[in-house]
Amino acid sequence: MPAFDGMYSSIKLLEMLAKLNTSIKNELRYIEPSYFEYKKVPCPTELKGFIMRKFFEKYSGENVLLIDGIKLIKPGGWVLAYPTSEGAHFEIFSESRDKEEAISLLNLFNNDIENWKNERDLTALS
Repeated sequence: MPAFDGMYSSIKLLEMLAKLNTSIKNELRYIEPSYFEYKKVPCPTELKGFIMRKFFEKYSGENVLLIDGIKLIKPGGWVLAYPTSEGAHFEIFSESRDKEEAISLLNLFNNDIENWKNERDLTALS
C-alpha cells in the first residue's frame, strides 16, 4: 500500500490547480472556517483511570472513538480528551464550524473531569 508524503501531496495539489487554472487563494474561499479549542485540565495521575472509565460509562451509547483517549463526535463538531503520560493533566481538544459550539464541547468534557475529580474527592473523605 503506497504512503504519500507531504512533498508528493503538495505537487499533486499544484498540478490540480494548474489544470483548473486557479489559485489556492481562489479555492480557499469555498472552505468554511473551522474553530479549534484546547485546554489542559489538571488531574492527579491516580485519578486518570477513574475518569476515563467515567467517560466510557457516560458516553458509551453515543458516537465515540476510543483511540488515545475518548473522542465524542456530535453533528456540530467533536471533542477529544486524553490523559497525558508526561504530567498530571488531561488535554482536551474540540473542533466545530461554529466557535460557540467548539467552546461548548470543550466545556462539556472540562466540566465532566472537574465533577468527577470532586466526586472522587468526596468519596475519599467518606
